[in-house]
Amino acid sequence: MNFKANDKNYKIYALSGGLEYLYSIEECYKQRKEIISELDSMFHNAKKKNYTYKYSKDSGKATVKHYYLKDGDMRIWCTDWSTWTDNLQVQIRSKEYAYWFKNEAR
Repeated sequence: MNFKANDKNYKIYALSGGLEYLYSIEECYKQRKEIISELDSMFHNAKKKNYTYKYSKDSGKATVKHYYLKDGDMRIWCTDWSTWTDNLQVQIRSKEYAYWFKNEAR
């Protein structure tokens, strides 16, 4: 969960979670496909994009489905790492958080 510093209301601006897959990236892809099926039925009018993201410090790559929503975005991806444990991630972000992360956090 992501909050703003000093926010006494503790408004959630982003929420994410994940699972590790020690032995098979294929199991990750299977779970991702099931989650995407559910999300597609719930957000059928959302703009969607599929892409692959390659990490620079490792030979890992993420297979991503990105949903663009009215008040933010949502992504689900499996990352196939060469040196770390493969994983599945789901993330929901407000527009404000997504902007901050892209433009100000670094």
